[in-house]
Amino acid sequence: MQDAPKGAERIKAFQQYTELREDIRDEAKALTKAADSTQGFEALQMSLSLSNQYQDLINSLNSCESAEELESLQQQVDSQTSVFKHRAKKLEQLLCSVSSTMQARADVSAVAEQLKHTNIQSENDCDF
Repeated sequence: MQDAPKGAERIKAFQQYTELREDIRDEAKALTKAADSTQGFEALQMSLSLSNQYQDLINSLNSCESAEELESLQQQVDSQTSVFKHRAKKLEQLLCSVSSTMQARADVSAVAEQLKHTNIQSENDCDF
């Protein structure tokens, strides 16, 4: 039989337990908050739907026993592949767009900073 922990050990263990419980509570609050938002719920729903479709196709392919069934599954796989390619293309386009926007912001900021340090006293100082 083990001896009971000493006072300091018990206090430390209780503090660790309390911190862990608070971390779990904070994570649960964050998950609940995300689940309450429409966007979070829709993302979760889409993710689950895609996972289910993927798993269903795998199960169907593993249990396929006829050429007709295989042909039908081929069409479903082709359809899913097409959807994924389309989504990947849209993600790439969005990534490129955001990257361009960020670069443009940086360029505008650089020009604005240069203009702050430009000393114009008359129209003759301008080159336009």
